[in-house]
Amino acid sequence: MSLEPTIITNTPNQQMLSDEDHLKLFADNVLDYAIFTLDTSGRVASWNSAAKRLLGYEEEEILGRHLAFIFTEEESDPGIADSLLMQAGDTGRAESERWHLHKSGSKFWANGILIALKNEDGSLKGFAKILRDLSERVRAQD
Repeated sequence: MSLEPTIITNTPNQQMLSDEDHLKLFADNVLDYAIFTLDTSGRVASWNSAAKRLLGYEEEEILGRHLAFIFTEEESDPGIADSLLMQAGDTGRAESERWHLHKSGSKFWANGILIALKNEDGSLKGFAKILRDLSERVRAQD
């Protein structure tokens, strides 16, 4: 067994993927985490298959909607989405566990991380939201 590192090179028959294509493949193949991106104003710019499953929306019906749609009415009234966007913009990230809202109106408990996406010069380009359903854990604790 060799301990030498394996170097993988592309052959002429292999198709090169862009960084953007790699990231899309990654996001689409993550099954347990809803991953979506937001523009600088907090509106949905991309949506993975787990986000569709967890939140119930097709990508076409969610693009352009503000982040506030995932929070329950009780959470969205005080402006939790705007507060999280501001915190992530200022510090680089915002994390919380709270109730979220499925398209059907049902609620689920989830851990969410909102990450600021910044250019090399430090200017804000948008946000990434990662959401994981923890409802089973909460039910087990109750």
